[in-house]
Amino acid sequence: MNKDNDVFRGAPIITRACYTILRRLVSILMRYGMGYPEADEVLKRAYVDAAEEDFKLPGKSMSAIRISILTGINRVELTRLRERSEAIKRGLESWSFLNRATAVVNGWVHSKQYQDKDGHPIDINLNGKVPSFDGLVKQFSGGMTTNAVLDELISANTVRQLDNGKIRLLKTVYCPAETSEENVTMLGSMTSHLIGTIGHNMLGKDLRVQLELDRDRVPESVAAELKDRATTELNEMLVRLDNWVIDKSREYHKRQEAQSGIKGSSKKPALRRVGVGVYFFDETKE
Repeated sequence: MNKDNDVFRGAPIITRACYTILRRLVSILMRYGMGYPEADEVLKRAYVDAAEEDFKLPGKSMSAIRISILTGINRVELTRLRERSEAIKRGLESWSFLNRATAVVNGWVHSKQYQDKDGHPIDINLNGKVPSFDGLVKQFSGGMTTNAVLDELISANTVRQLDNGKIRLLKTVYCPAETSEENVTMLGSMTSHLIGTIGHNMLGKDLRVQLELDRDRVPESVAAELKDRATTELNEMLVRLDNWVIDKSREYHKRQEAQSGIKGSSKKPALRRVGVGVYFFDETKE
């Protein structure tokens, strides 16, 4: 990724840091079918939420003008975002963004001209009159070339070209990669925890532990051994810390219950969600 550093020569350091984070994240988003239009919508909403929640002025309500000043999003777009959010909450609209490969697959699945009499997707010729793959791409992809879409769908095991030259749809949903919902959830939660800790420490107050071992020119055999040692030793450390937190929290809540009937002890305890995260990284190109 260092080859792209020249693009940001002279840019603020926060811009370069932003690119470094997004470059990794975008690769994952593309792997699971999220295109730029959807990511753009999510980013706008994140900017608005951050402005409303993290940049309030004491004693003042957050106005659309101030949100626009903070985020750079114009007020017309802010109104659209709010109206769409309300429509989604009320069930009047759904969150729907189709990348171009997905649009082609959806057209194949839902258009009658690409279905048999039972409503199932039919095998289609690569070129020629509709129904054909070329016609499908022209109708639904928004200007992409036939070969580019075909190559992408084949690489994602969504279609297959048969011996007779026809194209067969193998999956009714396009997804470049598959994973469990739990892994996707962890992508959001664990990344958020790490960035939140780094952002907190950048303020320079009440610092939280933020440590990293980073070594270059490590032999492959040593890297493999480090991965095994880190997995074993850090797992043992987390288990010890978790057991300690459970025991200490149990003792605290027992004391609170014992004092609940004592006069003047009705003050609710301050409870927080905390944790410790560890990870192993390998910068080797996969």
